[in-house]
Amino acid sequence: MKELLLFLSLFISVALAHGQSTKLPVQKYSGHTLDDFFQEIREEENFKKLSLFYGVQPTFFLNPRFFDQIKNEEVKIKYGHVGGVKYMFYPFIADLNYFETFFQSEEIGVLVSDTASVRHRGFEGSLSVVILPTTFRLTRHVMPNIGAGYQSSQLAIFKNDKIISSNKAENLLSSTNTSALIWRFGIIWNLGTKVFLSTDYKQSLMLNHEKAFHQFSLSLGIRGL
Repeated sequence: MKELLLFLSLFISVALAHGQSTKLPVQKYSGHTLDDFFQEIREEENFKKLSLFYGVQPTFFLNPRFFDQIKNEEVKIKYGHVGGVKYMFYPFIADLNYFETFFQSEEIGVLVSDTASVRHRGFEGSLSVVILPTTFRLTRHVMPNIGAGYQSSQLAIFKNDKIISSNKAENLLSSTNTSALIWRFGIIWNLGTKVFLSTDYKQSLMLNHEKAFHQFSLSLGIRGL
């Protein structure tokens, strides 16, 4: 009996000492800390939803002839755009988009001698991985990612110098396949749980090919659809 009483008194003493030195879960997650906890859960669910994005994305070909024509103003980049969907299932980001870059040329070398407009267009599918863990609070705001994908694309040359009307089939002078495997690096800047900015650099894997290219993009997205 004495041993039992001694054990109970020792157990109670240890329990009281542990209770005084350790914060209870209610204390740990009380007040604004508990709100932050549930806010992180809501944000994580939002990040898993489908998002739409649209932005600018010019294409630059890496062969010396293209650079010379740009330098001599034989070829002018009018504008480029990209639009598509993203789906994130952490740490992966799936991306499917359509892109176009419009060029204008009065002398486009050996391709044509007349005034011409040129369009690089195609579809891209890619898969990227976020390189920061979720344990970093920074990941809630900035999400650097790297990945690879495939672009099914073509470079088409039209006889009309008016970009808007030059896409008619009868004006098509020439086209060539520029499809390629690509690698990409991007950063998603979360402006809250619904809106984000995305900056990306993309480059074809075959750099020694005459059709090798790279692209820069800046787009605005809406998440949680």
